[in-house]
Amino acid sequence: MKKPTITDDLTKSEKKGAIEAAAAGGMKPGELFAAVVEGYYGVGERRGLVVHWGRKMSLPPSDALQIAHVAGLIPMSQQTLLATQEKLQRNSAGKTSA
Repeated sequence: MKKPTITDDLTKSEKKGAIEAAAAGGMKPGELFAAVVEGYYGVGERRGLVVHWGRKMSLPPSDALQIAHVAGLIPMSQQTLLATQEKLQRNSAGKTSA
């Protein structure tokens, strides 16, 4: 059974106003993104919302997506995973244990 939340009774415009007020009040980006993507199940939609609201908080898209990923709201993209793995391999390739 789904636990009811305050956003269940809000219209889209009311939810937008509440989110803007929370951002202005100093709500952490991860918490704000969780409130924004609540009820959206498509990864593309979630990413779009995170980028949109990140811009409203003066965050670059990459930072907003990273915050949302750390908060468990979106999966890391395959491209980001590959770049991270390559970076780790390059950093550890020249090091040897003595």
